[in-house]
Amino acid sequence: MMEFIDIHSHILPGVDDGARNMEETLKMAEIAYKEGIRTIFATSHYRPGRFACPKEKLRAKLSKTQEEISRFFPELKLVQGNEIYYGMEALEAIQEKRICTLAGSRYILVEFSVSSEFGFVRDGLYKIILEGYRPVLAHVERYHAVCKKLDQIAELLELGVGIQVNADSITGESGYQLKQISRKLLKRDYVHFVATDAHSSRSRTPRMQACASYLTRKYGEDYTKALMFQNPLKIIWNEEL
Repeated sequence: MMEFIDIHSHILPGVDDGARNMEETLKMAEIAYKEGIRTIFATSHYRPGRFACPKEKLRAKLSKTQEEISRFFPELKLVQGNEIYYGMEALEAIQEKRICTLAGSRYILVEFSVSSEFGFVRDGLYKIILEGYRPVLAHVERYHAVCKKLDQIAELLELGVGIQVNADSITGESGYQLKQISRKLLKRDYVHFVATDAHSSRSRTPRMQACASYLTRKYGEDYTKALMFQNPLKIIWNEEL
């Protein structure tokens, strides 16, 4: 079985709208392990006014969660992160180093409102770049205004933005429109990462095998490994994509 690194997951218990408790976390870990996932970035939401768990508490929570997971799945490793909901308060938190970058690297996972216009997304990502970080745009396929012209994605790539697509969007589990957008991006080689964005063991689950099978059939094993293992590994090593 191919080994995967999942850079986008809400597996930490009781910190956002992901796993509610440790029992749910362990169920998610079991699914992930059976799917071939061996490293999970615990990217809890950072959204001021809704989810803003301090990074010290997140680190303590991750340590405890890793301890519990290791009892059952010793090969499954957790890595610290946040999914930042972009806005001025979040930008200030980035500037003041109050958020968790991905694996302590210069990479930051960033999301926007799905109704955001392209100019707002581009300018927000550029501001993060000016702070010395490398933004990874979470589930890009959800932003209609960004994806309606694929040349706009090329513009983000030229800025140095990493592009992440959800696995269930590629397989069609999140609907036809997201599937079509995701596959167009893949065809143009505009994607760096495929991740689960997992929130529970019942819906939005940490599954990658079905997507990996599709990608392998369509584009080959090397491309699949790049999106699901090698590029994520570059984040851990803090290397350029």
